[in-house]
Amino acid sequence: MSLVAGKVTPMTGKSDIVLRRAVNTDSGAVADLLMAAKDDIPLYVRPDTPPEQVVAHFGAYLLKGNGWVVTLGGVLAAALILEPDDKEMLYLVTDERHRRIGAARGLIDQAKQIAVSEGWNILMAKTNPPNELIGKVLGNEGFSRAGEIATKTRTWHRWIWKPS
Repeated sequence: MSLVAGKVTPMTGKSDIVLRRAVNTDSGAVADLLMAAKDDIPLYVRPDTPPEQVVAHFGAYLLKGNGWVVTLGGVLAAALILEPDDKEMLYLVTDERHRRIGAARGLIDQAKQIAVSEGWNILMAKTNPPNELIGKVLGNEGFSRAGEIATKTRTWHRWIWKPS
């Protein structure tokens, strides 16, 4: 299956899947999805942050046009937040109930298209070392492992993709 931003891609036996730019009204659902994955992503929000501040934090990215979502039958299935200043896929999360529908791959492809259209010479991502699945997906999508990044709480795998 190939997802195209803004287009509806029907799947046999399932509701419609849509990849689209996130809007401010997605902030709550995106925040919930990201907070649920906080142990597997390099989350830059403290776990004890009040919920309304978490929503506002992620909403700021969405207001800048730096967020993309995949919905399945109108329900949020996956989200991507880009940090253009760092040329990085800051957050990429798929709801566990909606894995294996191509959502992460669609969002990665969207990020790569943005990198090319914006003239970036690199696109980066960080993964939690025990999360081998996303590392495999990134590898299959042309990313290369490029060392590690140490933070106060743990060490992350660094991945890079370079447009040809």
